[in-house]
Amino acid sequence: MRYLVAAVVLLAALAAAKITPITEVNAEFLAKQRDVLRILWYYDQPIMSVEELEMMKNWKIEDNVSHFKDQELLKTFLKWWEHEHFIPRGAPFTLYYIKHMEQTKMIFDVLYSATDYDTFHKTALWMRDHMNQPMFLYAFRAAVLNRPETKGMMLPPAYELTPELFVHADVIQKAMDADMMGMTYKEDPYVIWDNRTVEPLGDDLEEMLAYFREDVGLNNYYTYLALRYPTFMAPANYSHMEHEKLRGEMFFVHLDQLLRRYNTERLALRMTPVEEIDFEEPIETSYYPEIRMLNGKEAIYRPTCAKIGDLTKTKVRDVLNYDMRIREAIDRGYVLDEMLRKRFLNDEEGMTILGSIIEGNGESVNKKLYGSLYEKMLNLVARSFDHRIKDKASQSVLEMIETMRRDPMYYRIIKTILGIPERFKENLPAYTKHDIEETGLKITSVTMDKLITYFDEFEFPLVNVLKASSVQDSMKKKVVVKQQRLNHKPFSYRIAVNSDKDEHIFVRTYMAPRFDHMGREMNFEGLTKYFFLLDWFDTKVHAGENTIERNSKDMKIYTSKVPTFEDLLHRVGDALTNVRPFYKGDESVRHLQFPQRLALPKGSREGMPFKIFVVVTHCSGKMDDSWFVNCWDKKPVTFPIDRKVMDFDLDVPNTHFEDVMVFHRTWDDTVTSVTV
Repeated sequence: MRYLVAAVVLLAALAAAKITPITEVNAEFLAKQRDVLRILWYYDQPIMSVEELEMMKNWKIEDNVSHFKDQELLKTFLKWWEHEHFIPRGAPFTLYYIKHMEQTKMIFDVLYSATDYDTFHKTALWMRDHMNQPMFLYAFRAAVLNRPETKGMMLPPAYELTPELFVHADVIQKAMDADMMGMTYKEDPYVIWDNRTVEPLGDDLEEMLAYFREDVGLNNYYTYLALRYPTFMAPANYSHMEHEKLRGEMFFVHLDQLLRRYNTERLALRMTPVEEIDFEEPIETSYYPEIRMLNGKEAIYRPTCAKIGDLTKTKVRDVLNYDMRIREAIDRGYVLDEMLRKRFLNDEEGMTILGSIIEGNGESVNKKLYGSLYEKMLNLVARSFDHRIKDKASQSVLEMIETMRRDPMYYRIIKTILGIPERFKENLPAYTKHDIEETGLKITSVTMDKLITYFDEFEFPLVNVLKASSVQDSMKKKVVVKQQRLNHKPFSYRIAVNSDKDEHIFVRTYMAPRFDHMGREMNFEGLTKYFFLLDWFDTKVHAGENTIERNSKDMKIYTSKVPTFEDLLHRVGDALTNVRPFYKGDESVRHLQFPQRLALPKGSREGMPFKIFVVVTHCSGKMDDSWFVNCWDKKPVTFPIDRKVMDFDLDVPNTHFEDVMVFHRTWDDTVTSVTV
């Protein structure tokens, strides 16, 4: 059971979601959904809604202490506010500074502690106008995702809420200029073209991967994962937390799958895989993010050969010491908790204990001893810039959950981090043929349609960065940015499986490039460093030969579309005025599913060779309350590549390797269906 739930949470981030039928929601839900959207609409400006202004006219947070579960917490919050302990509005904010983290947790805890929805709503409105804007935005969205009575509420995409963190600064400037000239009030949106993710400036090879690192869907996905599971949350203080025992393992698997995909994209350009960081050497890769925050400050740039120095409180020696302590604990086989008691790193709990320690989340057994290696590495590399830069009060993209994946150094950080669980796995016994073989199941063939990737056009609104004089004024503005983004043509694949009985089986499909950056075909050991999970599902088979056909649109670990801000506003408004009903299905979890567009890595014009690896196993039990899967096999998420395994031990009937090609075409080619 542990491994199935882990897989659902880790890869679909659905937290073993209950069955979510498409139903019409009631007026109470609609009113709450409208409240949430109004708070987020132009969140950087004071409240504009006449209704909300009237509601807050005589409401004071200090007069409502009795409406909070933790009244001492609220008193502390008010004392912090009175003594200006919180960072001011407009100041740079990053969750990875201890002071900022403490303040964010305080805001979240107050929102979480409200005893009823009305108090929660009014407290959020008060905070919206008084607290630091990005700090409030983080805490409020995290509270909506985690408070019991607001779970299921739909939140707008992060790239529509804070578009300044998802596009280059000149795009935002063009939007503001167009708005000042009245060009955003026309019937058709004012369109700004931004193609640098596909056609980067300069000759830096790393910029050729901007299409992946700066993909708004990818960064929206990881932003909402961070909001759904804030690092400061711990089961001891938040009783509703789900699957807390798997949290550390979640951390590792998300990073591992991302790194595998990124390295695969690098191979498409004949680039070397990402290397670990050498803290004694300068950082050769420069990075100019071209991101400007709403306070007018530019995100910090990193020049070529920047030195990893002691420019902040985070020291190189601190990072190396924490790393050494964790690796020594792995070699000893146990870590020490805060009472200096031994917590053994066994097969069942070892990965999640280590993951929580390295992330430094609320379940770390001893944060004082082991620190927060992930946070410290981000801080250290983020502040590795030229000492002559005077404005050190700005932020690095590595310090914001929305932008950290834009920087090429982020992938070297997670490569370094993932070296630790790899060391742990070395101490685990390797899989044998006996562990992998499933009696009575045999894959006889795997066939795939032609796989074609291309760049399509995508646009999203920028209005949340503009200024408006009223709600009516804000609803009239129309300005969008148009980008190209990686996509693929829909495809199907078929698995021929022979079973000796009628049963439910579990299927894992992996994909990896066949050749390394030097053009050499990789053996199985090399492939295991690249295999990423393409698909993961259960299905019924009958005795005898079966053909399982799987379409890319049916893969539930992906989502093809998330609800837009404008669509949500109109649908809620129409439902409240009885124009049309509001139906709710699985939309509230779509931010927590990987973009379906990115299911396939970018191919090449002549065709990039890939290896497909399919494993089928017997289901061992049912999941009656999950729409994601019906049964499970009690195996790790990425079985059998989660441990060392020899290629000859995979020579069993229930596994199969197949060679495929991924082609890349232009948009015109895909429209005219050119033969590949």
